[in-house]
Amino acid sequence: MSGVIYALAGFLFTSGVLRGYLPLQALSLFIIFLYGSMIWGVFPTQPRVSWQGHLSGLITGVILAFIYRKQGPQRPKYQYEIEKELGIEPPDFEGDLRRAIEEEQAPTIIVYDYKKND
Repeated sequence: MSGVIYALAGFLFTSGVLRGYLPLQALSLFIIFLYGSMIWGVFPTQPRVSWQGHLSGLITGVILAFIYRKQGPQRPKYQYEIEKELGIEPPDFEGDLRRAIEEEQAPTIIVYDYKKND
């Protein structure tokens, strides 16, 4: 059963890091905080503890996190990311504003017409 625990911890940590979704990343940090000392179980420190089972469980969890990285909760997509995927050019509001300001600040040309006083 300890190998299963290591697989779950490895899966949750790796899944949170791979997906880039803030709640899953917070879960990954929480797992490190609570179970950070579990890393010593994958090394042969005690003769009667199956460190091979711990190591294989951890590796299995990491591999499963890579396999299932596209399933489950994902980071939400913003509007500009969706438009970029669809090939839609978003409106250039900043460019329009810049051009309008440049037109307003164009130098004013004053033309004088003189009449002679006869």
